[in-house]
Amino acid sequence: MKRLLQTHLSSMPRLALMFLAFSIAIPAVNGESDLPLWLVQTKLSGDFRYRHEGIDKTLTAAQYRNRIRYRLALDTQINEKVKLGARFASQGDWRSTNQDLKGEFSQKGIVLDRAYMEISPCELRKITAGKFGNPFWTTDLLWDHDISFEGGAISGKFAEGFPLKFGVGGFWLEPYKSGHASGLLYGQLLAKGKNEDLEWGGAVGLHGYSNIDGLNAVGFGSFGNTVDSAGNYVAEFTILDVMAQVTKKVGSGKLEVTLNPVTNLGTEEENLGWLAMLKWKGKLADHASSLSYDYRVLEADAVVGAFTDSDPAGGRTDQRGHRVVADFEAIENFLLGGSAYFNTLSASGDGDWYQRWMLDMLVKF
Repeated sequence: MKRLLQTHLSSMPRLALMFLAFSIAIPAVNGESDLPLWLVQTKLSGDFRYRHEGIDKTLTAAQYRNRIRYRLALDTQINEKVKLGARFASQGDWRSTNQDLKGEFSQKGIVLDRAYMEISPCELRKITAGKFGNPFWTTDLLWDHDISFEGGAISGKFAEGFPLKFGVGGFWLEPYKSGHASGLLYGQLLAKGKNEDLEWGGAVGLHGYSNIDGLNAVGFGSFGNTVDSAGNYVAEFTILDVMAQVTKKVGSGKLEVTLNPVTNLGTEEENLGWLAMLKWKGKLADHASSLSYDYRVLEADAVVGAFTDSDPAGGRTDQRGHRVVADFEAIENFLLGGSAYFNTLSASGDGDWYQRWMLDMLVKF
């Protein structure tokens, strides 16, 4: 029996054994334990999603696929001012961790999706460095929600009691290309507040790309942006991003209205985009639910197409269209969801049509 147990344990991946050790040790911790604080304050979380998806385009037969996404996050509060975080995920690309179910039952890859440190030197400031989630308040018009930024960011308040907050960051795109670095500098000012049953927020952000020409050569592709015969971007990208959001209580739920116009100051042509969204969150038959609708327009060089949401119009600029999303928590921590996209592959509305629909089952902890 002992030999059989050893055989099974040796066959388990080391990462799984590490997480198993945490799951056993942490629940046994009490206030009088001699275990170090970082071990007591380690949190494990994650989710799994199964998706059935269909895509239909002009003059193209409809295509269907099944996809999975698995993510496992480990967050450790080292002390009051230092935090470490990591997330492992199924292997996709830079703006998706979906993995297609194909390849005759072939094995699927797991990647390091995030790894970062978070330093809070005082109550008013936070410094984040490494590979981490979007540190700014934006919609997916600019950034797909699955993108993990690489570099550093500082966020916080100017002073205690002052309503205006700030965020600044510097991020690497390709630091070793042709002897000079390509990257992104980003700054944002924002304010949020509430009054009885009304919440509001507003933000203005400016982010500029340096030496972005030639990025196509390392695999980004144009994704609707204007490029020359060599595949290099024609426009410069210095993007002004404006956010406005109002949330009001409606019965037992909340109704949220979001407006997000953007403009690329780096070019005078095809440089505008905007998103308008209406979202309800509440309970349906005592189950947490949400329903949202948005309409978006993105001219060809309004944003960098490689980073916008990967689902509308196949993840590109030079598009416009509708999106409807709904989810329902059928069982605690188990959600059923669906979304539908009705897009035109042209910001003017006279291009080919693109339709996409997705049905999801999601478990999270």
